[in-house]
Amino acid sequence: MNGASADTKSELEAAEDRLAQIQNQIDAQEAKLDRLQAALNDLAAKLDAAQNEYDAIRLEVVRTRRGIEEAERELRGLQTSLNEHARQAYMAGPAESLEFLLGAASLADLSDRLEFLEAEAQQDADLATGVENQLNLLNRQRADLERMLARQAELLRDLRAQRRDLAARFAEQQRAYDRLVWLRSEAASLVEKLEGRLEREQLAQAGTVIVDGPGPLYVCPVAGPRAYASTFGQIHNHPGWTHAHQGNDILSPYGTPIVAPFDGYAVQSTGSTSGLMVTVSGAQGSAVMMHMSRFGAAGSVRAGDVIGYIGTSGNATTPHTHFEWHPGGGAAVDPYPYLNEVC
Repeated sequence: MNGASADTKSELEAAEDRLAQIQNQIDAQEAKLDRLQAALNDLAAKLDAAQNEYDAIRLEVVRTRRGIEEAERELRGLQTSLNEHARQAYMAGPAESLEFLLGAASLADLSDRLEFLEAEAQQDADLATGVENQLNLLNRQRADLERMLARQAELLRDLRAQRRDLAARFAEQQRAYDRLVWLRSEAASLVEKLEGRLEREQLAQAGTVIVDGPGPLYVCPVAGPRAYASTFGQIHNHPGWTHAHQGNDILSPYGTPIVAPFDGYAVQSTGSTSGLMVTVSGAQGSAVMMHMSRFGAAGSVRAGDVIGYIGTSGNATTPHTHFEWHPGGGAAVDPYPYLNEVC
């Protein structure tokens, strides 16, 4: 018995040593994930700003092209009028003007006729000036368009590069998550040997974080690599309309599960801008998640149940879900502080 007790004690001590090593590795992995999450959130903010600038320039390009078309029509009209005046002057020749003046019946009539000819000459001068001014306007608009198109192309290159960077960082984050899950799994098996000396909750698998508090969110809405920024209230420009952002965009690889952030009732819907959308109503309010690639569970759901998958439906161009929080089912408020608690 004494030998057996010594063996058991030795095994427990070895398990404790190994658990301490694993805990150090877990701490290092969690610190790495924190750094990755901060970098991803910073990148998400930059990507959102670049996308907004790109959308604004795209709208300005459309307006400038319409302005150029209008200026070209005006220029054609002025040139037609000027050409017609020149044609009439050529057909009449200088003799007709002289004959017109010599036909005056009195000095007063002569004065009137001189004023008429001067008005005709001024009209021609005004037309010529109008043509010149319209040409200058047209050249400025074309130069502005060239600058905008160059900036638009530059932003598009930046957006593509940032999206590639985002995908690479998501992959790195996923590897870190997988490593953390493996470490926690090994630690959990050691906890069994240590007779429950460590609470299992401290070593729960990564990916679904439960908050010991009143909520309102108990689970991160995106169950996988993600990045988000505080963009509530920012002005977003879209073709034909502009609006203030009513939530936070959570970026994630296409097809990543979207889960219910609390117990409640999930309702699916579809809109031209929101795309595939799910609203989960719970005890404290409603959460709205948009732009899904496909739906998941509906009806009564528990926190963590898959209700959809990351996509680009609606007016989305980058895979993400637009997340809104409506306390008590009322107006949307900034969900960023609550996302920080669970994501």
